[in-house]
Amino acid sequence: MRSGPVISRVLAMPETSRRICLEIDGEQAPLHGRVAEADGAIHEFEGWLGLLTVLGSLLDDPHPGAEAPSPSTTPR
Repeated sequence: MRSGPVISRVLAMPETSRRICLEIDGEQAPLHGRVAEADGAIHEFEGWLGLLTVLGSLLDDPHPGAEAPSPSTTPR
C-alpha cells in the first residue's frame, strides 16, 4: 500500500464544453422534465429512457456554432 500525500489536479473545461439545464418535475411520475440548452432550445422527456435519448441526441449533435464538416469530394 502506498503512503504519502494524495495529489489531485483541477483541470479547466475545454472550450468545446456545452451548458445544459436539467429540470425535473417532482410532482409527476414516472420521471418527467425538460432539458434546456444555453441557446434557448427546450427538449421535454418522460422516463429514464426519454432523458437518455434527449441527452444522447444533444451530445451527439455538433456543438452549436461549430463549423459543420465539409462533404467529401472524392470522385466516384
